[in-house]
Amino acid sequence: MPLQTATTTQDPRIFDIIGQKLRLETRADVAKHFASFDADVVEEIYLAENTFSVEAARALGDLLAKTKKLRVAGLSDIFISRTIDEIPDALTAICDALCAVPTLVELNLNNNALGGRSAHPLVPLLTRHRGIQVLKLNNCGLGPEGGKMIADALLEAARLCREDGQLSVLRVVVCGRNRLQDGSAAAWGAALAAHPKLQKVKLVNNGIREAGFGAIVAGAACCPDLRYLNLRDNNAVDVDNDAENGSNAHRGGAAVAALLKAAPKLEFLDLSDCGLGAEGAMVLARALCTGHYPHLSRLLLENSDMGEAVYEVLSEAIADRLPGLTTLSLAANDDLESNLVTAMAEVLEERGGRVVVDDECEDDLQNDAQDQLKENDVGNIQYPDSRAVDELAERFVTLQVLSH
Repeated sequence: MPLQTATTTQDPRIFDIIGQKLRLETRADVAKHFASFDADVVEEIYLAENTFSVEAARALGDLLAKTKKLRVAGLSDIFISRTIDEIPDALTAICDALCAVPTLVELNLNNNALGGRSAHPLVPLLTRHRGIQVLKLNNCGLGPEGGKMIADALLEAARLCREDGQLSVLRVVVCGRNRLQDGSAAAWGAALAAHPKLQKVKLVNNGIREAGFGAIVAGAACCPDLRYLNLRDNNAVDVDNDAENGSNAHRGGAAVAALLKAAPKLEFLDLSDCGLGAEGAMVLARALCTGHYPHLSRLLLENSDMGEAVYEVLSEAIADRLPGLTTLSLAANDDLESNLVTAMAEVLEERGGRVVVDDECEDDLQNDAQDQLKENDVGNIQYPDSRAVDELAERFVTLQVLSH
């Protein structure tokens, strides 16, 4: 649910019709429901859970193109029940309009069933626009083809920036649950590397295997300001290759260990369900134990086949090298009743934190709903402070990203 709406705040800078379940078919429909839209003052627009036809999207595009101060385009979930024949033309109308809005900072197209065949309207916008800092394409069904198309557009944008003597301002990329697979992972790795100011990267649950995992981690390692990395539910090591070529199960952990050295500002790292295995987890734990990572506050390593040997190294790291760590998730690992786990929990509790050893916080730690909220400080939006700290963790990181 929105935290602020034009209805409740009467703030003309925020146009918000989230959740009204409107089916907008004609220009007249848009004119009726956008009567309060003032293109001269609107800075943020939120349209989720309404559905736009091609004609309605063209009318919306006309409105967007006239905006003078638009910074946030919250366009998640706006093609409910629309067909593959409608979405490309509708999205083209919207994206072409946004190309003419130089003030745009955030583009959120989460939860739109674009698929590989509907991704191309985004290419001109992502290639030509120089102001987008936050890009959210979570759960869009891009697949390898659409994913590569988006990554190549970001790579070209970075190249054009360099030609113009500029640095990319892209700082947040969310592209989870898109079946990116290894077919687009190499392109994503190159795209991440080309945008060195990136601070948040979230590519969860994309069916990426070892080669793709390594490419993405290597790309992220080129971003020295990286604060947040979430690769949950991708494969750090291909088990079948290990069976054929001998044990190289440390590779995923080694890739992340190299990234840690290159990203000293990292605050949030989620490698849960990445198949690190005991060897990979040990390599990662040793890297944490030999470096110094004062900013790392949340480390999620669920379902990584870890046991007491890894916990021993992790406990040393927490005591000596991770002074800011407050959340460590070890759910679905081995030996969770170990005294070492208890000792780590005691240290974190003294800091006001915790060790998670079961799935009680699964929704809390994984939920992508936060990415659909207004999770930036553009326009000085105020968020309620009465909700649980962990519910706001990802949004908090993004707030920090946008304030640096």
